[in-house]
Amino acid sequence: MTSGRRGTLRTFLAGEALTYVVAASIHAGLLVRGGEHRAAMRAESIIAIVLIGALVATWARPGWTRGLALGAQAFALLATLVGIFTIIVGIGPRTVPDVIYHIAIVIVLAAGLVAAARAPRGGAPAAAGSHGELRADGPGSSRGLTRRRVAPSRPPSPWRAAPRGSGSTARPPRGIAPPTRG
Repeated sequence: MTSGRRGTLRTFLAGEALTYVVAASIHAGLLVRGGEHRAAMRAESIIAIVLIGALVATWARPGWTRGLALGAQAFALLATLVGIFTIIVGIGPRTVPDVIYHIAIVIVLAAGLVAAARAPRGGAPAAAGSHGELRADGPGSSRGLTRRRVAPSRPPSPWRAAPRGSGSTARPPRGIAPPTRG
């Protein structure tokens, strides 16, 4: 995974966590008086802790960024859907800002899940024998050595693709007879 993709997933996690911290603060009565709701505050605090934990873990284990983002955002989405259900049945807070927040955060969580799902798996440096090579970035570069994936070298195939429209998928090179089945 590139550092740009990792940064995108971290941005989603940080932004989502921040909104849950703000929502929990509102429901605790710290930012706005009159919006107190203990159960909502607890749920939003737990969601924020999970998202912050995943965010911090992406720096400890960069190769796990995709999985951490998928897991934390899936948990947050499921918990938020439970929150929407409590609003619908009348248990949770039913203010207009709460309803708008829940709709908006579901959209953001879904977008974050899509971004995480589309991110390439892994991300750890290539291990020995995985066809990676180290290269210097050039004089004056502050990045030093980086690992770049290279395709494994394979011997050329005696078969090559036939021209389009010929009806055949492959043909032997001149002078080589096709293998016989026996």
